[in-house]
Amino acid sequence: PVAVLGTATKSDTVTSAFVGISIDKTYSLQRFYLDATETAYRHANFSYLNFDALQYRGGWDWQIGQRLSGTVSADRSQALVNYGDFRNATERNVVTTEHRRASLDGWVSGGWHVLLAGTQDVSKNSVPFVQLASYRLTGGDAGVKYLAQSGSSIELHAASSRGDYLDQPLDPL
Repeated sequence: PVAVLGTATKSDTVTSAFVGISIDKTYSLQRFYLDATETAYRHANFSYLNFDALQYRGGWDWQIGQRLSGTVSADRSQALVNYGDFRNATERNVVTTEHRRASLDGWVSGGWHVLLAGTQDVSKNSVPFVQLASYRLTGGDAGVKYLAQSGSSIELHAASSRGDYLDQPLDPL
């Protein structure tokens, strides 16, 4: 049962249908992958909660010779915010979360590697949501890795990131 403010409690039936594609292909030292799904959510009684969600995860694991390798990837998800967290039951709030990442592993000599990476995370609500604000976070890291012949390794990383809240309503207090 779902309670809507100012109305009697009544139940709802949620129907979902989806279509998707999945690709995972290796060419020589390169690997390409993509999983994408479009899902339609439909509510019998609370039609204002209907929405279509596009979700994907894709990337390219690349390698040039024996010394340089890395990954370029992105993923996205969408979901209806849980009404346990979002108090306005008359308004639909869909959160869209996206992650992007690029990394580089450069073999220097012996077991030593130089590591570099950059990331961007964005989370956006379809309506302002004080409890979990929309944000953008951009960062990077650099490090070194020692890879022993046994397969074990040790890494040292330094990371930095900067984040900003997006469309955040002012707190009157």
